[in-house]
Amino acid sequence: MQVLRIQENDLSKEKIEGIFEMKMLNSDRLLPESLNDGKWYKVYSNASVDWYFAIGISVIPHGTNFGFRWWNLAHSPDPYTVPMCLDILPLLKDIEGLRLGWIEKMPDPLMKSEHGTNPRHYFNRSKDEWLHVDYLPGTNCLTALAFGVNTTNGN
Repeated sequence: MQVLRIQENDLSKEKIEGIFEMKMLNSDRLLPESLNDGKWYKVYSNASVDWYFAIGISVIPHGTNFGFRWWNLAHSPDPYTVPMCLDILPLLKDIEGLRLGWIEKMPDPLMKSEHGTNPRHYFNRSKDEWLHVDYLPGTNCLTALAFGVNTTNGN
């Protein structure tokens, strides 16, 4: 929630590092062609096969994307579990309570993941601004929070 409270033009690698008390590194992956004029930073921990988180921020001209992933399908046992359930219900309530203009929209019923209905809450604020809260199917346990916002400072 601290990240969502940051003003769009102030959302930066340094602000994220301060909140999570971690140092981000330049990505070892090539940026997609659409992000060639931007920068991608990330930090992650994969302590063992049953615990994983990743934080990333991409800074492109006139936009910033942030992602926090608490779970990794590729490294999760079956049945799928998360090491610690971060309940999305208080998070969803806080998103509404912040009154930052995020409006939840109904997901496309035809969009399916390999586990059935896509386990995601979708929010939009403007044409190009989005917020996703992903959760473990059949639970209220957070697996990811990601959003993209427009900026006017050219970064």
